[in-house]
Amino acid sequence: TVLAGFLVWRSQPGALCWPRRRLRLDILRYGWGVHIPTLIGVVNERASPIVIALFLSPSDLGLFVVSVSATGLVSYGAATFAQLAFPRVAPQNTQAGKVAIFGRYLRASLLLTCVGAVSLVISARWLVPLVFGAPFAGAVALTQILCLGAVFSALRLLFANGLMAQARLVQISKAQLAGLVAHIGGLSLLLPELGVIGAAWAFVLAQALPALILAVSVSQAFGCSMASLMKPTMSDWLLVRRVLRPS
Repeated sequence: TVLAGFLVWRSQPGALCWPRRRLRLDILRYGWGVHIPTLIGVVNERASPIVIALFLSPSDLGLFVVSVSATGLVSYGAATFAQLAFPRVAPQNTQAGKVAIFGRYLRASLLLTCVGAVSLVISARWLVPLVFGAPFAGAVALTQILCLGAVFSALRLLFANGLMAQARLVQISKAQLAGLVAHIGGLSLLLPELGVIGAAWAFVLAQALPALILAVSVSQAFGCSMASLMKPTMSDWLLVRRVLRPS
């Protein structure tokens, strides 16, 4: 990241000297603010597989990994929309412009994620054994539970990118840290009683809590209610068509 930033900076006209000290500090502060919640998020996503590997059987770990892989397809569209939203929200000159652009990507992402999640919940009992084999039929219930987590994960991704576009990075770190604490607490309570099913519900909690916390931060940062951000418009359908249209 540092090397790429340096090369881009050097390619700009007039880049003959280092940026001023204040600008360097701002760049470093923003970079750390982005990477810290990202690192916390990676630890949060890996917590369940690590704990399952330590305390449950290898077969339980295999079932959980398969279910995470299956529901990863549900979250793929949200990750794409999150990456597209940030560079389009950040340069908007007015708060109304930021709200309009961000709301459009949020609604489109949520629509695709919910459609994918519901479809996978319905088809999991046939699709999981078909794709991964009959020995992994036990992953069906886990996949259906994690579909709920995928919806919250989509919201978390969009909210985090919206706050990054508003340079509200501390709120993202706090929400991610709260999700990690909830994840560890959920595993400690649910894993002994419910086994790998408890790990799945702990994973859902780890996605839901930061999504709810970030929802409050987004409402404050954009100066509007969550209901107004979720209100659909005709431009939402045009955005979905443009993203899904083959290149």
